[in-house]
Amino acid sequence: MRFVVTLLAGLLFGCASQIMQAYIGKSLTEPIFDYGPPESAFDMGDGRRAFIWNITSESYIPRNSTINASVIGNQLYASTYTTGGYVASNQCAYVLFAKRTNNAVEGPAAWTVVGFRPPRLGCE
Repeated sequence: MRFVVTLLAGLLFGCASQIMQAYIGKSLTEPIFDYGPPESAFDMGDGRRAFIWNITSESYIPRNSTINASVIGNQLYASTYTTGGYVASNQCAYVLFAKRTNNAVEGPAAWTVVGFRPPRLGCE
């Protein structure tokens, strides 16, 4: 069920890879404006730095009850089957790679996005 919810969210809001692709060639300030500061960053050893955002999405799975009733002779037999009624959460890591392109400034404005790691299927 969680996969279906995630898949529908992906279809409704667009593909995460397409959104991340749009940041390539732009300053790191752009994704920070959209998603806040990254949770972590580390150097890749090839001049790139990986910036990581962990985003949790939640959706409510509504409660659904089914009542089955049958009469056998003069007796009524009934049973109730209930599903749902909980909050499902999905945590996704989004990684952008950037290179330092402006040594005159510090912070996000010094970095230009040069690539990304595609998120896992449930986050796409």
